[in-house]
Amino acid sequence: MTLESGGLEILYRLHGNHAEVCFPDQSENPQRKDELWKSTCMELFVKTSRKPDHYLELNFSPSGEWAFYRFNGYRTNRENPSVLTAPSIDTRKSSDSLEIFVHLPSDFPLELEGSETTALFSPCAVVLVREGQQMSYWAISHHQLQPDFHDPKPFVPLIL
Repeated sequence: MTLESGGLEILYRLHGNHAEVCFPDQSENPQRKDELWKSTCMELFVKTSRKPDHYLELNFSPSGEWAFYRFNGYRTNRENPSVLTAPSIDTRKSSDSLEIFVHLPSDFPLELEGSETTALFSPCAVVLVREGQQMSYWAISHHQLQPDFHDPKPFVPLIL
């Protein structure tokens, strides 16, 4: 993950046998879409010190679809903030990995501006496995028996 004047660059890399994973088809016209987590998708949660109870959720599908939400408390008061420029998502497969490159333009409302702001991030992945249509949830850590990407404990500061 790198933050530059042109925006935020994020790379997700999944290693393993692609034949075991369900990937959504590439969208002809990628756009904002809810419930991407019902199939394979990458997620990013962002929190800042300026609004400690608030956090952002971003979802990126290998199809090119995306979602963006703001929460004003733990899983409460979900909003769909306006976005001027959509993220770009480029998916590349090789023999042993899947890479998803995400570019969030500089006008994307991540609320990271200001030198006094400490940002915490939690990158995650939801992987739909073909056999049995089982969901697999990946995060830096899970602090509960059931995976919960909204749990603030796994959020970590990243130097961008």
